[in-house]
Amino acid sequence: VELRPPELDDVGLESALESYVARWSERTGVPAEFAVTGLRDRAVPGEIGTTLYRIVQEALTNVARHAGASHASVIVGKGEGEVRVIVEDDGRGFDHAEVAARVRRERRLGLAGMRERAGLAGGSLVVESFPGGGTTVYAQIPLEREEGTGGGARTDQCPEEDR
Repeated sequence: VELRPPELDDVGLESALESYVARWSERTGVPAEFAVTGLRDRAVPGEIGTTLYRIVQEALTNVARHAGASHASVIVGKGEGEVRVIVEDDGRGFDHAEVAARVRRERRLGLAGMRERAGLAGGSLVVESFPGGGTTVYAQIPLEREEGTGGGARTDQCPEEDR
């Protein structure tokens, strides 16, 4: 559903995400805040906008399915040469080792798919979580890729797992 909404082309990443977060909150009943820093509509190239939109979409899907959260937030920011997205929840969190074992058994792709999307765009994705402490997903995508780089997702926090 909405893998690449027309809003991305029509009004830009900021407005598309703001609209998605509002609809997600209404549909799930989980209050969610949306904030933007240093970005203005249409300032993000199409492929990067699609990648970040899909990462936010999957992260919020995980919040709705697994977190038991009472609140979520999405922050989008443009820094020097990159766009960053942070998705946070105050839910139950998870143990990385336990989830990694379950992913291997069940072949689930949520976080691994987000990580792969970020890597294919030359960026990175880091997930921080612990039981009882909520979860934070950090995605960073460069606005311009250096010649000869294929990108690669960082895996220092949460290797190949899904909630």
